[in-house]
Amino acid sequence: MGQTLAIWRWRPGWPFRSESGVMAGFGKDQASFAIVRFDAHAFADAIRKRFGDGDDAPFSIDVCDFTGHRANWIILSSGWTARQETLIELVQMCEDRGLHIFAS
Repeated sequence: MGQTLAIWRWRPGWPFRSESGVMAGFGKDQASFAIVRFDAHAFADAIRKRFGDGDDAPFSIDVCDFTGHRANWIILSSGWTARQETLIELVQMCEDRGLHIFAS
């Protein structure tokens, strides 16, 4: 298998930030109050453009953007063979856009 990465945007100024709480909500397809919407589709496209898409890509991308939810997020599935340089670059892409990335 590999690892799962989750990407979201924290709500500015929200006093209660818990990665485990956010991830528990994702398991139920629910957004935590601690996160907000961002242009998840555009960011997923940027990931595909940078790293590729399809069977040879290092990530399988799932944009979770449900109607009526207060926030959205991206779930990436990655094999254990993903290069460290690729993961570092992905983290930098998130940081540049003010997004949080979490590995479970």
